Amino acid sequence: MDAKKRILATLAGFVVFFLLGWLFYGILLMDFNAANSGTASGVMREETEMVW
Repeated sequence: MDAKKRILATLAGFVVFFLLGWLFYGILLMDFNAANSGTASGVMREETEMVW
């Protein structure tokens, strides 16, 4: 039973932290991030040449 509780607690913690991250960064700080992105937005990079 101990392993089952641990797995369920891990999954519940993942879901909670995922939703909190979405709430903070996706909803609450959306305008702040858009206003303060600086010169990092709209920059096109060259495609990396992967030589195996």
